[in-house]
Amino acid sequence: MIHKILVVDDDYLIRKWLCLLLQKSTNSQAEILQAENGKKALDLLHSTKVDLVITDIKMPVLNGVELIQQIRKMEWQPQIVALSSYDDYGYVRAALKEGVLDYLLKGEIELQDIDALIEMAEREISRKGSLESSKKDEERNESRISGQFCEYMDDPSLDMAEFIAQIYDKKLIFPIESIAFCISNPARFQFSSVDILSLVRSSFKRYHIDCSVLSYRSGVFFLLYYRQTEAEGEKFSTELLRQMGNELENKIDCKIAGIDQRSIYHPAQVRATFERQLSIVLRIRFYQLKQTPAVLSSDQEVEFITEYKKNIFNAIQKKQHQCTKEYIETFLAQSKVHAVGPDLLINSCIAICYRISTYVQDFISDSCIPIVENSVFKLQRAQTMDETADIMTALLETIQELSAQYHKYSPAIEKSLDYILEHYAEKLSLEQISKYVYLNKSYFSELFKKETGVNFNDYINQVRIQKACELLSGKHYNLSQVAQIVGFSDQNYFSKIFKRIIGESPKSYQKGTRDDDK
Repeated sequence: MIHKILVVDDDYLIRKWLCLLLQKSTNSQAEILQAENGKKALDLLHSTKVDLVITDIKMPVLNGVELIQQIRKMEWQPQIVALSSYDDYGYVRAALKEGVLDYLLKGEIELQDIDALIEMAEREISRKGSLESSKKDEERNESRISGQFCEYMDDPSLDMAEFIAQIYDKKLIFPIESIAFCISNPARFQFSSVDILSLVRSSFKRYHIDCSVLSYRSGVFFLLYYRQTEAEGEKFSTELLRQMGNELENKIDCKIAGIDQRSIYHPAQVRATFERQLSIVLRIRFYQLKQTPAVLSSDQEVEFITEYKKNIFNAIQKKQHQCTKEYIETFLAQSKVHAVGPDLLINSCIAICYRISTYVQDFISDSCIPIVENSVFKLQRAQTMDETADIMTALLETIQELSAQYHKYSPAIEKSLDYILEHYAEKLSLEQISKYVYLNKSYFSELFKKETGVNFNDYINQVRIQKACELLSGKHYNLSQVAQIVGFSDQNYFSKIFKRIIGESPKSYQKGTRDDDK
């Protein structure tokens, strides 16, 4: 039913004549609106829902073809009829290309033409309404099936084979060919699983084969069909996927990022097959691989992750900035080589971030915590390995800059302090450490005192005595043992240095800590 009609023409008499014919038409009781040019018509259409637009082609400000082009960009799509003169065929042809319902010659419009036009417009509106309704029903059904599929994938207690049997109306014939694929960067564009379904089915029709498409979260799809013959299976699938990829790319501006094909020979294989396929296609998309990766077993993945996290955590604890950065870079690179599961990798990176946050809090500033939290937030939404690596690199660079601001040590002195902290119990010399940081002995000595405020030997003794205090407070060692552990071969010398730095003897210090605990 047509409720509103808009007549657009810069000629007042033509506009009035059309309005009179529309009012007399037995096929219309619609409200009739008017506009004298395309610009005013467009303004009106933005505020009023019109069912039919009858527009002149040649008009000032905004001509008819331009108006039609703007209407085609709007959410609400009215039926459009073009008005033209005998010499306007070029304009009419352009209007027809934009999908107008019909066109009328200004000098030949009669009442019966208007009656026929209204009838034609109402039929087209009814047809589009039916199609829209059918599409909505299909979308609702597809959404229901997809929801059930996700439920069956996530709940091991549910019978996946029974769900597949329902789709095929209990007529399961094995083997079933399963092709899993996913869409690249699903968050960056809008698509409907119904659109995917329609495109896939059109590809299958060329082979006279019916298929089912199951959509999973993150833009993953499972395509199911019965294999024709064993011999043509692989060739058929390759050709099919090529065609599907071309159609998807052309029609909804996306790419197939992951493909895995498997045969299901028995109902018991259904869930396991889907899970393997899901794992593969997500890895292909995440790492942007060109071919199917050689996937590690779950135990191997855990072992791989554990080993790297151990080294990274150790470097963070020792404040070895460069080592931490190198370990993380190697970890990410090797994760791509082995195509470690995206969820496992992301969770590991988040764990590393939280370990970094303890360093930030203890050694830099509490105000830096939001920086780490923001990195965690970004990691949870990372779609690819490149995004993940960029997030981790940016965090490490920021932390390193902040650390330098707070500690104000040159790289050489920072490196020497890290080495002392790690090797304080060993025999250390000025010459040894200066060579380690590639500086002249005399220059290193001057630089060390300038930046730390104490000379080299005094700093080492301070570190050793600090560690000795920790051991003495623990009450597990006697004085001789503590002296040996922290790097003093002579207990008397240890006691002398301890008293000079702490202000009391190690024996008195230990007794005091024990008395405090009573």
